[in-house]
Amino acid sequence: MKLKIRGKIYRVVLPAFILLAFILTGMVIIVSTNHINDKMEHSMTTNISYYTDMMNLQHDGDYHTDGQTLYKGDDNLQETSLLNKLKASTDFEYTLFLGDTRLITTIQSDTPLVGTKAEDKIIEAVLNKGEITYSDVTINGRPFAAYYEPIKDSNGQNIGMLFIGQDMTPYTEEIASLSIKCIIISIVVCIIALIAIAIVINSISKAIDKTVKQLYRLSEKDFSFSIDPKLLARGDEVGMLSQGMKAMQENIIAILTEVSHLAHTVSESSRVLSSNSHHMATHSEKVVASSQEITVSTTTQAEDLAQIDQAVGTLSNSLESMTTSMININDSSREIGHISNSSKAEMEEVTASIHDFNEDFKIYAQEIQGFKQRVNTINQITDAIESIAKQTNLLALNAAIEAARAGEAGKGFSVVAEEIRTLAEQSQTSAQNITSIIASLSEDTTKLVEGTITINASLNEQTQNIEHSIDVFQNIVAAVNHIIPQIQAVKEDTSTVNEQNTTIRSKINNSSCIAQNISAACEEVTSSTEEINVVIEELEQTAEDLEQMTHQLSKQIHSFKLS
Repeated sequence: MKLKIRGKIYRVVLPAFILLAFILTGMVIIVSTNHINDKMEHSMTTNISYYTDMMNLQHDGDYHTDGQTLYKGDDNLQETSLLNKLKASTDFEYTLFLGDTRLITTIQSDTPLVGTKAEDKIIEAVLNKGEITYSDVTINGRPFAAYYEPIKDSNGQNIGMLFIGQDMTPYTEEIASLSIKCIIISIVVCIIALIAIAIVINSISKAIDKTVKQLYRLSEKDFSFSIDPKLLARGDEVGMLSQGMKAMQENIIAILTEVSHLAHTVSESSRVLSSNSHHMATHSEKVVASSQEITVSTTTQAEDLAQIDQAVGTLSNSLESMTTSMININDSSREIGHISNSSKAEMEEVTASIHDFNEDFKIYAQEIQGFKQRVNTINQITDAIESIAKQTNLLALNAAIEAARAGEAGKGFSVVAEEIRTLAEQSQTSAQNITSIIASLSEDTTKLVEGTITINASLNEQTQNIEHSIDVFQNIVAAVNHIIPQIQAVKEDTSTVNEQNTTIRSKINNSSCIAQNISAACEEVTSSTEEINVVIEELEQTAEDLEQMTHQLSKQIHSFKLS
């Protein structure tokens, strides 16, 4: 049986060692580089002090420039040999900048560096901001660790820069060589570690292989073998696994032996249980049959009582409806009696009112006739007035003629005669107007008289109709007063019957409830007995199944190889 643990361990361990080798190499490179940088920074700080002392010693005065070259005091620094002496004594490179341009340098190069400019970031930091800067720069393809410091004149103005640097090429090559050595050492260590790990893994793998084979035999129901003593003697996890497997083997053998004995005992008990269950089932069937007979009888009785109760309930509902109807009829008849009596009185009042109105209307008609006669009399009077006015007009005309004949003596009489004639004409006109009005009034009066005659005839007819209605109402009132006592008696009899029907129905309901309770109890007994019977059958079947299972269990136990 092939195991994949070995390959998995290799796949985990090998990348881990390779990663560890690279990490160690990287750490060596980083530590070495940082150490060299710290050393360079310290050396350059020391050399800048040395440069300052030597420059002040050899060239007295302040830095200044004329725009073309750089001076210290009265000395032109382009002619100084101090930088070469400093390089020879310190092994560092020196450069003086005028502004951002190299003026003097000790760096040897195939292309001249004098006149070239510094990098923009250096110019910004040193010239523009006046900062001292440590930086890694590349000059003509060579890496330098550089120190830059601004050169100030007497006014504190930045007029140039001082460069002190160290060519890092030898150090870079040394670091590369050291990295290669670290990688080689790491590879050798990894190989040695992998060999040691392979030996340990092979030992563990063989032990696991033996353990797996023994577990496979256990899975095949073979418990007759003995665990390898070498595996049991191991102090690692494989040894603990083997010890646990041996304990499991011994426990399973003991359990299987005990189960075999218990299976035999259960088989015997299941046979006895099956026999007892069969007898119990026979007796329970008899109980069920008896309970069913009682249930049928009580159910039939309950159904009959229910039908009687239903019929009595229908009768009760009818009686209740009849009682309600009789109450409504009684109330309605009483109300009809009250309404009839009230209507009779009102009709009598209406009749009396109509008689009074008829008498008043007759008087009114008579007055209309008298008014017509008086209008005719007024008409005669206006005719007489009109005749008198005509005669007066003629007399006034004659008087005017006579006054004219009398001349001056008759002028006053003539005026009076003219006034009388005017009054006579006005009287005649008024009489004519009155005559016209009287004629119209006489015509209206004639129509009014004719209308009163028609109304009087209608009133007489309505009076007769009302008198007939009063007679009918009197007959209705008499009939209603006669039927009210009879309706009251029927209502009382109906109430008595309804109360007796309620008592009968209550007793029927009690009897029906008792029958239903008896039937329900019998059904519960039957149901419980049937459930017990089902349980007994299930118990019998369970006993048979248990016997079969114990038989199968015995077969399965015998299939294990225990010795």
